[in-house]
Amino acid sequence: MIKVIGFDLGGVYLTDCWCKSVREKIAKKFDVPLNTLEKRNKKFVKKLTEGKISEEQFLNKLFHNLNVDIKKVGAYIRKLNRILFSRNAPFDEKVKKELSFSFDE
Repeated sequence: MIKVIGFDLGGVYLTDCWCKSVREKIAKKFDVPLNTLEKRNKKFVKKLTEGKISEEQFLNKLFHNLNVDIKKVGAYIRKLNRILFSRNAPFDEKVKKELSFSFDE
């Protein structure tokens, strides 16, 4: 029985949801200084990728005192994400069948 499947999503299976161009879009959409976002990103992104802080904690640190709703930022990031492969890819279908998981959620 499969209990866990682990692999890198960002830039591998999904678009890179946190690349510089995405950060630029976020800064513009939420009217925050890009240089502040970049400095804070550099300071905290390693902790996020190592699993030492959650996405919510990361976004709280990035947007601290910037008057931004981090739930809206998280939703916007997910909206920008795209699957790099066709939804009909064999891997998609195998995972959906084995785990009753939908990539559309």
